[in-house]
Amino acid sequence: MAKVRERCRFPCNFGLLREFRCVVQCLYCLSIAQFEDRSIAPGELCGSYVMKSSKVSQEKTKRVAHYIISHTRPWQLGATKLCKVMWYADVLHYRRNGHSVSGQKSYVRMDNGPVPNGIFQVLESLVEGKKIIERRTATPVGDRKEFLHLERAEASWFAPEEVETLHEAIDAIVPLSAREASKRTHGPIWEELPNGEQMPIRAASVIPSDVLPEDLEFAMARKTVFAE
Repeated sequence: MAKVRERCRFPCNFGLLREFRCVVQCLYCLSIAQFEDRSIAPGELCGSYVMKSSKVSQEKTKRVAHYIISHTRPWQLGATKLCKVMWYADVLHYRRNGHSVSGQKSYVRMDNGPVPNGIFQVLESLVEGKKIIERRTATPVGDRKEFLHLERAEASWFAPEEVETLHEAIDAIVPLSAREASKRTHGPIWEELPNGEQMPIRAASVIPSDVLPEDLEFAMARKTVFAE
């Protein structure tokens, strides 16, 4: 049998037989398959699913970015923290409700943490539409890109629970420095991947914990594929 690490980009980040020979499917693949009645080889879905997941609703992403900018003082929100507020909100909302606020399925892994797909085009569109403006501000650690809203984003664009999640994310991330906000988003998936790879929100929403005997019993009871 082959080790998961030899075949899978997401090698049991959440506890199932990490670094051991694979006798159950990678938890990441199981989560994507949603326990469908079919077998999946470890790593089978990692490439195809994640790349498809980057095709997202840019309109919803634009509304989320606009809303966060509208409800944050410009000197408290640079480009780095904007991305981190969005990631925090999407992961938290997925964990609670099974979908992200922004419509993103995954974020791009970068040095300073996860970045929403298409965020630069989104911000450019908001500037061109005269919804926001960008400005450069000198700080002791270098220039910071700040955003000011010209047009207020509407809470009616979102479901009440989405608005609640966005404000919870703003309250959690905005008071931090950009460096602190980045570290907050450096979880197991970020640590596993090189820059440019997609970080699935679904996988990030799983809270790591110890594997209990009943967890292994459940996994072994599912249809699994054993690598020879």
